Amino acid sequence: MLAQRWERRLVTVVAGPGFGKTVLLVAAMARAAVEGTGRDVWLSCEPADESEDHLRVDLCEAVGVPGPRIEAFFDWVWTQAPNPVCVVLDDVHEVPAGSTGAALLEQLVAELPRNGHLLLASRDVVPVATARLATGGQLVRVTEGDLMFDHAELEDFAGARGVDTKLLASSGGWPALAELAASAGADLVPDYLWEEVLAGIGPERARDLARFALAGGGDDEIASAVTGQSMRVEDLLSTVPLVSRTDTGWAVLHPLWRPVLQPLLSDADANAAAARAADVHRRHQRFSMAFDLLAEAEAWDDALGVMGEAATGLALDVGVASGEFGRWCRALPASRRQAPEAQLAAGLELQTRAPRESMTAFEAAAAGYRARDDIEGELVAIAADGLVRWWANDLAGLLGLHERTQVLAATGSPSARVLAAVGLAAMAHLGGDSAGVLSALADIGDDLVVRWLPTVHWFRSVAHRRLGDLPRAYAELDTLARVSGGRSDLQADIARLRSDWLDGRVDHVPGGLQEIREHYLRSGDRFFEMELTLELANRQAWLGDREAAATLLDAVDPTLRDWSVAQVRHMRLATQAAIALGLDDEPGAAALLRDGGVGELTVAEQVFWRDRAVAVLAHVLVPEARSSWTQEPLGPAYLPAAELAEALEASRRGDISVVRALRWPEAGVVRAHLPLPWVVELACAGVAARNPPPHNLLDALGPRLRPALLALTTRATTDVAAAAKRMAAQQPAVPAYRLRIGVIGPLEMHRDADVVAPRDLRRERVRELLCYLVARRRVRREAAAEELWPELDDPGHNLRVNLSHLQKVLQPERPRDEPPYFLRAEGPWLDLRDDLLDVDAWQLDSHLDDADRAERANEPMAALTAYRAAMDLWRGMPYADVPYAGWADIERTRIRTRLTKAATRAGELLLASGATADAQAAAHRAIDAESSWEPAYRLLIRARIAEGDVAGARRALDDCRTALAELGVEPAPETIALAK
Repeated sequence: MLAQRWERRLVTVVAGPGFGKTVLLVAAMARAAVEGTGRDVWLSCEPADESEDHLRVDLCEAVGVPGPRIEAFFDWVWTQAPNPVCVVLDDVHEVPAGSTGAALLEQLVAELPRNGHLLLASRDVVPVATARLATGGQLVRVTEGDLMFDHAELEDFAGARGVDTKLLASSGGWPALAELAASAGADLVPDYLWEEVLAGIGPERARDLARFALAGGGDDEIASAVTGQSMRVEDLLSTVPLVSRTDTGWAVLHPLWRPVLQPLLSDADANAAAARAADVHRRHQRFSMAFDLLAEAEAWDDALGVMGEAATGLALDVGVASGEFGRWCRALPASRRQAPEAQLAAGLELQTRAPRESMTAFEAAAAGYRARDDIEGELVAIAADGLVRWWANDLAGLLGLHERTQVLAATGSPSARVLAAVGLAAMAHLGGDSAGVLSALADIGDDLVVRWLPTVHWFRSVAHRRLGDLPRAYAELDTLARVSGGRSDLQADIARLRSDWLDGRVDHVPGGLQEIREHYLRSGDRFFEMELTLELANRQAWLGDREAAATLLDAVDPTLRDWSVAQVRHMRLATQAAIALGLDDEPGAAALLRDGGVGELTVAEQVFWRDRAVAVLAHVLVPEARSSWTQEPLGPAYLPAAELAEALEASRRGDISVVRALRWPEAGVVRAHLPLPWVVELACAGVAARNPPPHNLLDALGPRLRPALLALTTRATTDVAAAAKRMAAQQPAVPAYRLRIGVIGPLEMHRDADVVAPRDLRRERVRELLCYLVARRRVRREAAAEELWPELDDPGHNLRVNLSHLQKVLQPERPRDEPPYFLRAEGPWLDLRDDLLDVDAWQLDSHLDDADRAERANEPMAALTAYRAAMDLWRGMPYADVPYAGWADIERTRIRTRLTKAATRAGELLLASGATADAQAAAHRAIDAESSWEPAYRLLIRARIAEGDVAGARRALDDCRTALAELGVEPAPETIALAK
């Protein structure tokens, strides 16, 4: 019956303790592992799993994907297609109906991909609706009756144990009692059987066994703790039946033991054993296990202590989910929910989803700890409250917390002293006082209060960056990585990207910001997602991509704009101003800044603008504010900004002497501090002053360079306009269209939507040269000539002639004296530029590279989107116009292989999502590219079976056999198994 889990949506195994549910599951999973029929994912539920948050984390950890979003788990299941995955959940009775954990189980049933299946084992009715599944034939039920031994099974069991079948008569077919009867060696009634087993181990050991059972099992340390003496688990459980063990030394008595053993202990003895076991769990930071034991013993003071310890340990990454704090709070009796530990836990649950509301709980927690003179507890509450207030730029609230922390530090508390320093640094950071940040943290060494070290080094790094000292900023980030023990720290990654930007390494920064933004989008952290969206928009606008920047600005959630008000406002202003500059609207950009109050910025706001390398905007566009920008000395990272701004302003006054004396920074530094239109303007001023910029500065601007040069010819000063005109003449004209070349199938060319069929493209050698350049993209002239005309003594002549014809094909409107745009023929190199050129073979590789990255990141939807885009490019055999060229044959094979595998993989994902028709289309696309590709036939067969088209599946199988027979190959075992 359990074998049907690969074909049905849900299998339930419901029976009381002792019916062998877990043994059955383990046996079924072991068989599947040997037979390779599918993949099982095992999770044994615990009381904490009544919380959706806890269960989500457990599920994600079970398959090794980053939690806690359940969509990440679904995506992982989807990526396993076409292989079936069964989520096996044991002890589901720990997840009560009506709980958020039960709601998550319902979501699993409803939303698992088609290749995903669910097996729930429970002592009680499973907490999910099953009627609809039963009606649709998607439910298999295993009950107590199915698990009972019948007469034949009892005989087999007795034979395996070497006992007489009559000995097991009293078990009534109950597997656990049959095991006990076989172990005891006598035909006993159940009650007497338990007594006989316990009598055999002696009363003292029986009580120790009861204490161990009460603790929920454990290892040698737990056994020693509950028995009060040095004890090995193996010694304690020797000759005791119905015990499960793990390879790590953890042992658990079967639940049947507990009601028999519990009467052996007084309430006081039982509670003492639970407390000792909980103490071991606390030391090992197994806080959930500790809390549950203490709650069962109603030891609420100790349970609250566990909650407090777990909250304190959050900074040490102890792995307590926010929902777990909520579960603990709900488990407390009403009389204990006002305790400071409970208030702190309630705040920590709210912090991730409603941060403003969490501050009230943190205040109540701090007050409760203060009333009992618990300094360490109050500090934890203050730190949690301070983090939220820091997010909100609540300086007044932070100051109040800091004053209280100083009072506590005066008592001699080392933790208070460190927290006071961190709080002072946080306020200095918000106030733009970077020297104050470093001063506040000057006495904090790596030997003090470990949990604050990453925060300390982050503050120091940002302070050094804001002071313009990038080497020290990087050094602090390197130290942060070391003290974090290799754990990922996204805020540190963002800080490094900001330093990289100031350091002139600008091109990789937008991609890095986008990756982190996508992480926050997946995790649901709306505050940090908003921050990254704004910063990414600014960087895109700064580099000249105003369309992308405008799209990102529109994506910002307006309901979050009241957080970090100044930061949000200024980043939006800088981005909008950069977009206006790209539209050649300097007056509009200046008006935006003035309306935003840029002329009256505080020191803190000025520091922020300088730190984001956008201070030049205000310096140039708001002249009345210039003096305020020079009040503080500039560090090395910001000196180029001041020098570039001064040179730009002087050139606009007609004074190019400043530009003539300018020592140009590296190209990336210029691009970091000046928006693209001003980069071009200053470059032209440098050419006019005979002090041209670095040679690679203008090359980095791509197709945006020439339009910016032409714009300057009508609005710049005379010298700069003349230089812009000369430089524009040296740049190839940017075509008013996109050129598309197709080589996957017969060669074709489009200019925007129009088909290009010029006479010169009919020349065979011109077509071959174009295809060759598409395949190589950049190649030396002599290499191309020798590859295409190896039989000639002077292949270079043929190359020159055919290059001339090809340039006419690519740009028929180009004047003879103007450099070509698409095909650059500079010096010894031939280079196809991709700025306004789309080639289907290049796009296919790009789409499939995106799919590979998405697969590695466990993002099947993104992978499928990329696969489908690649499949849409297939029109027939690649490089069909050059069927006999050796270089083309290599490329043909490469493209066909990639496309075939991609189409098959896309079909597997489509089939797992239930899109059977699309899955068949993908299979046909793969077969069209490679007629003997067996996995594509298997995909087609499975898709037709899923639609109930058995005859169609048989036809696909026959086609597969025919294609393989032409190669003299037999079908693979997987195909044969599918046929059966």
